[in-house]
Amino acid sequence: MGAWIMTLLAKEDRQDRIGGLLGIASAPDFTCLIKESIQNNAALSSQMNRKAYCHVPTEYDNVTGYYRIYKEVLEEAKTHMILQSSSESPCSLSSAIEFDFDYPVRLLHGKKDVDIPYEYSEALFSKIKSPDKELIFLNDGDHRLSKPDEIEIILKSLKDIIQI
Repeated sequence: MGAWIMTLLAKEDRQDRIGGLLGIASAPDFTCLIKESIQNNAALSSQMNRKAYCHVPTEYDNVTGYYRIYKEVLEEAKTHMILQSSSESPCSLSSAIEFDFDYPVRLLHGKKDVDIPYEYSEALFSKIKSPDKELIFLNDGDHRLSKPDEIEIILKSLKDIIQI
């Protein structure tokens, strides 16, 4: 979600307020994946239709084991798509939209991310025009990128952006 929000803000031409972009396990248009998952699950789809929300299972919440997603959020998200347009097939990564940024961009993604395919970072990277951009894959990284060596790479990327 963070890379989606950072890209939406960056495309609003806030050049004077942005020193660079750092996306970790970038998931632009992630709501498309959630919506597709709900539609492919009879119980979730039924709950969404009855209540206008559903509880999507997740391993990242040790208390409830799910997060709540509202139909309204999924509908609103359609108006903020970055990598696709409403005329394209669901979860297509082929939009012709491009982003021109005059600052450094670093996107990091684990190749073993089972939550968000690394192709999302590739697709976002291909849409970004910047004189200083880098796409970094961590071969053993998962969605969290929280192992010490992964955190070290994240910090190095951040230091590259802010040049310290």
